[in-house]
Amino acid sequence: MTTFLAEANAGRWEELSPGLDPRIMETLRTEIKFPTMTPVQAATIPLLLSNKDVVVQAQTGSGKTLAFVLPALTLLAREASSLLDHHVGVVILAPTRELAKQIHRVAVPFVAALEMKMDLLCGGTPVANDLTRLEAEGANVIVATPGRMLDVMEQGGGGLSFRGLEVLVLDEADMLLDLGFEATLVAIIGKLPRQRRTGLFSATQTSALKDLTAAGLRNPVAVNVAVRSRASASGESSQSTPTTLSNMFAVVPDSYSKTALLLALLQRLAAETEEHHKIIVYFLTCAQVEYFSEVLVAAAPALYSRSASGSLPLFALSGKLVQKRRSATMQAFRKADAGVLFATDIAARGLDIPDVSWIVQYDPPKDADVFVHRVGRTARLGRSGSALLLLREAERGYAEFVQMRGSPLVEFATARPELAANVASDVQEANPPAWKVLQEAGRADRAVYEASRKAYVSFVRGYNAHVFNFYFDAKKLDMLQLAASMGLVHLPSMPELRSLETRNFTLPCGYSPIGDIAPEDVAYANRKREVARLARREKEQAKLEARKAKRKAARARRVANVPWSKNKAKKEAKATRKRKRHGESTDKAAVDWTSLNEQARLLKRFKAGDIDRVAFEAAMAKF
Repeated sequence: MTTFLAEANAGRWEELSPGLDPRIMETLRTEIKFPTMTPVQAATIPLLLSNKDVVVQAQTGSGKTLAFVLPALTLLAREASSLLDHHVGVVILAPTRELAKQIHRVAVPFVAALEMKMDLLCGGTPVANDLTRLEAEGANVIVATPGRMLDVMEQGGGGLSFRGLEVLVLDEADMLLDLGFEATLVAIIGKLPRQRRTGLFSATQTSALKDLTAAGLRNPVAVNVAVRSRASASGESSQSTPTTLSNMFAVVPDSYSKTALLLALLQRLAAETEEHHKIIVYFLTCAQVEYFSEVLVAAAPALYSRSASGSLPLFALSGKLVQKRRSATMQAFRKADAGVLFATDIAARGLDIPDVSWIVQYDPPKDADVFVHRVGRTARLGRSGSALLLLREAERGYAEFVQMRGSPLVEFATARPELAANVASDVQEANPPAWKVLQEAGRADRAVYEASRKAYVSFVRGYNAHVFNFYFDAKKLDMLQLAASMGLVHLPSMPELRSLETRNFTLPCGYSPIGDIAPEDVAYANRKREVARLARREKEQAKLEARKAKRKAARARRVANVPWSKNKAKKEAKATRKRKRHGESTDKAAVDWTSLNEQARLLKRFKAGDIDRVAFEAAMAKF
């Protein structure tokens, strides 16, 4: 494998040999305005232009997209004289719709400069629409997700011809395999000509990726574009994150302290008027994203808002959103000058969001490789950025694990002492404390109340299933502090809480559940939703009462129609079952004899004066 160590820049575009198409060079100068190349571009572009297959491993945010778009289009431009509207020369496959759209957006000005046609195939609409459009317009460059690409190819291809394909690119190839696209990729590759150039691009290397390399590439050149570690003067060691990234971690005593620190940090960053911050906060589950985005807008509307009008616009992105909303959210966050994006790992890979200054990992990822992708959303293309990993004391060992995998970490208090001290002071002096703010928001609106309980349950389940259970041991999860971290009004019923007192307790931070309101009495702030809820509740109550009355009437009818002898037999059978449960004899003669003995014993005690007449008669009434 050829290894390139990254410097601040890797030369000017004019220095490339072989060089790029002149029209691409002009677009770089006038529209893109990147005067110099990144190391991955300098290492990869000459190889592809020299008709080599490549397997490229480079840190996220290093400029991989241009590293394959520019040489692929240059190779295609060389064949422009024989290129027809329906002749496809370049196919680029990406694992997600968001990443495919991003690649398409990057490629648009270069494709336009070459006067070629490009199409985006990424689902979300009927495949028939894509086939009709391709039949009518054609395409020379295809950017697609694997599933939609294979659908189009198997349904006639919309009149496209792949016989003259020049370049196939698999971007975020490790993620393509992680998402189960291996069979789809093999099927696609089987429909493409063998005489082509192929590029695999990824931030990490896996065994499955090596198998795909062996199957789909011919004598590839392996390129590892690493960055030199600050700690290495000789340049022999490397790291998997950019040198311009301030990669930090903070260890806090408990789950509640994570939330308190996060809210104080966001408030501090929002107050920095001289700098507009774009922040991404990563959570473990979709329900957490939904809850925190809901509760902060409800609890602090002066600070957080759903639109760009607030001090800190707030956005939420998770896999549970429909594609249209996901795309709209990403577009709005890209355009915003400042804001916070709460997200799951759906926003961890490949997405290029301009000017992200902070990454906060409220929950560490389940996949070790995703850590690099998360922090790679900032400090892109030589810019500076900050990333903060939050850990409980019981999870401290994970920080050492991350460092062993090539991602240097520095304690928050060491790297940013002034900011860390201010945040810690804000947490201590908060009045009311963070848990109280969250809890009152839940009490005031059932939407927040329900979201908090869902977030709590989903996090516990996700934590139980954590791959790194050596560091994230569910048995050490502080369930009550976790409840405080989400400001629960009432704790839900779940197996993990059975051994704990969940009603009458008070934590050192002051948190305790609210006892003066029943769960069913928490109302929606939205009047229309509350009216609908009460109507449903009344209807369900009426149904319940009707069922009770029906059962009672049926029972009365059965009793009225049963002969006296059967009732007596039923009672005797019930008494026998009861004696069996208590280990008593079920033999009738033995039971009668025991009863006579007990009555004789009581009479003897009465005559001896041990018990009075009232007690005697009460005891005898039992027989």
